[in-house]
Amino acid sequence: MGEGDDPTPEQIQSIRSDLQMKIEEIGSGDFDPRDVRAILTNDQLVQRYFKHVFEQGGDQEEKAVQMIVNSLKWRKESGIGYGKKLLVFDVKKHVKGKENTDDIRKFFLYQVERIEREENGDLLTLVFDCSGCGLKNMDLDFIQYMIGVLKDYTPWNLNYILVYDMPWVLNAAWKVIKSWLPASAVKKIKFLNKQNIGSDPWEYEFIPEPKREVKVSKGTTQLASSPADAPSAHEMAVCDEVPKSIRTDMKNSLSRESFISNNLPVRNDSINFRLSRENNNLGMLTINPLSEIVLKRNDQGDRNAQIHVTNTAGKPVVYKIKTTAPDKYRVRPSMGSLAPGASSVVEIYVPSALVGSPESLIRDKFLITAISVEDEHLAQSQIIEIVKTSQPEAQYRLRCTAPEAKVVLTTLNGGLPNVNATLVNGKSQPLVAPDVTKKVDNLIKKMTTISSTNEELKEQVEQLRKMILVILVLAVILIIALFWRTRHVGSNPCIPSNHDSSHPMFHGSSQANSEL
Repeated sequence: MGEGDDPTPEQIQSIRSDLQMKIEEIGSGDFDPRDVRAILTNDQLVQRYFKHVFEQGGDQEEKAVQMIVNSLKWRKESGIGYGKKLLVFDVKKHVKGKENTDDIRKFFLYQVERIEREENGDLLTLVFDCSGCGLKNMDLDFIQYMIGVLKDYTPWNLNYILVYDMPWVLNAAWKVIKSWLPASAVKKIKFLNKQNIGSDPWEYEFIPEPKREVKVSKGTTQLASSPADAPSAHEMAVCDEVPKSIRTDMKNSLSRESFISNNLPVRNDSINFRLSRENNNLGMLTINPLSEIVLKRNDQGDRNAQIHVTNTAGKPVVYKIKTTAPDKYRVRPSMGSLAPGASSVVEIYVPSALVGSPESLIRDKFLITAISVEDEHLAQSQIIEIVKTSQPEAQYRLRCTAPEAKVVLTTLNGGLPNVNATLVNGKSQPLVAPDVTKKVDNLIKKMTTISSTNEELKEQVEQLRKMILVILVLAVILIIALFWRTRHVGSNPCIPSNHDSSHPMFHGSSQANSEL
């Protein structure tokens, strides 16, 4: 075999077999499962190792296996590829009302979507740098908007929430924010300070996305580089069979859904159409229902539904079902493998005790992820390992509802659709009680007053400190002056010595004594 020649399929299989034996001998703990899976599934990666060791002489397959082992161990020891991309907020630079709210929200959405594209659906970490910030930098409306986006519309994309150097004056506001977060997100919050975090001279610089060629239909391409014209992952998945007129309408719909106008109401059926369109265009699985899970009530008051999952990929597929409310729903099975053309029926069950009202169900979402595999006969432990260590190749989103639920979708100041509204006597009313909002406003006002009082006390303490310093300096000067005066007087006495006979007074006394 000459230099640069690719290995045969038999050689690739032999290399993988020898590698698995080596891993068993050394121990799987020395290797990252993601790296091992990449070698076992990616022929091109094996080819690169095979061709790289050509000039070393000896058995080329054996040399390739040894290099793979050394490379994978080095990657595990060096921690390569373990980190998540950070989305950093420098809180002290944000002042509520100074910038246009819609522009800030659009930029936030762009950053989230950009990370989604660049990291291929991997998790992101939010970092809030609170050093030097105060109540004037706290924008609860924007924070609530971010929570809504991450909670209701971007499933399973949050790694950690890192809060750095938060001042005590924000403790009360932070308690309010924590009450808005689901329990799963609260567990991911980490408070950091200078003692438990490193240093990095990094400074923010906006780097435009590089122009890239995106295939959108058969035989045609377009370039996308900016937030306005860059297609999302869902837009890129448009099928070739969809007519051009429908594709154009779908693209316009995507643009409207990303940045909704204040004057444009969003209908429930438009969201169902969007979810149905996305799920139809992913190609690996066929999901029934396409976009909406209708949870019907049984005689005991509990609710249940079924999802039919069919493999249409032409090769074995592993699937995993996730939900935004794992404590509420019972999903059986929650993961499994499907041979080409095979189907599975997933049962979804909700106890009546966990359903407050039919309207509360529409806040819940389901996400089905799919990963292609080589072997259709996998043990449950293998399926769990694949789901943990592999990136999803397709995602299917479904929302929950109930037959008797009547919901009016509203917008948040031109933001994404919000489901926090219900139909009462023909009028849309918020699910969040007005008195709760009033209490939050009162709390913020009190905290502002406390902050102002604290600033005044700090100024007074600073003045007292300066006065004490002046008094100490004067006291030291006075002590030095007294000490100097005492020494000066001791070296120049005012009373003469008794043996000084030259003094006139002693002459008189001697004469008087002689006369006597």
